[in-house]
Amino acid sequence: MEPSPFKRQGYEHGSYDVDTLREMLVGAQTNPLAVAEQSVEALLAEPPTRERRNMMFDEGTRTPPPIQGAMLLELMRDYRDVLPEIDVPVLVCAGADEKWRSVASVEHAAELVPDARFELFERSGHCPMLEEPDRFNQVLADFVDSL
Repeated sequence: MEPSPFKRQGYEHGSYDVDTLREMLVGAQTNPLAVAEQSVEALLAEPPTRERRNMMFDEGTRTPPPIQGAMLLELMRDYRDVLPEIDVPVLVCAGADEKWRSVASVEHAAELVPDARFELFERSGHCPMLEEPDRFNQVLADFVDSL
């Protein structure tokens, strides 16, 4: 959960404005296959293998367009008031080559949660669990073991 990827006055971490969000919503409703294709490339630091691309495309096209639209509208929600209330340990991960939002915005989210651990994956985009699975699994196992 991130404070908000939506651009707001006085908030430096926003990635999306109203026009961009509108364009994404229209695309999800009118050409969901093209949106899924574009998303695969945007989620990863490096171009995917054919197998990974097919797997991600398959997963990305399973979500019905109305649900995709609802998920996109959720980008407007601002969680800055909720994150400080989380009272359990949280692991927050980011890829250094994040294209959907800035690493600083993900770090900012981790800073707002009282008991959060931030982990940066240097060779990943938005999907460190796919791009650096061994390291991701070790970080996750260490986090779970620390609970």
